[in-house]
Amino acid sequence: MKAKLLESYVNRGCKDKLELFFGVGSRIEIKQVFPLSQLKTEQVEVKVFLTDPETSMNYWPENINWLIEESWEFVHGKGAKAVVQATYDII
Repeated sequence: MKAKLLESYVNRGCKDKLELFFGVGSRIEIKQVFPLSQLKTEQVEVKVFLTDPETSMNYWPENINWLIEESWEFVHGKGAKAVVQATYDII
């Protein structure tokens, strides 16, 4: 449930930022969300399907971390944090 809600918000609610960072037609797939007991937070595994590798790689991984953390805070409330593990494919 958390993964689908987060994925929906990132791909629809943050579409303008997503396209700015990764190119027009890019999308993000949330693979898995699971708890990290030692850090008392959750880890989000993300796969980015990007269309503009030149622009995207200039700020990788800061751009995806920022986008997911902002979305995570929106979905889970102010102050909520997550650890992001990201991979990408070029489409």
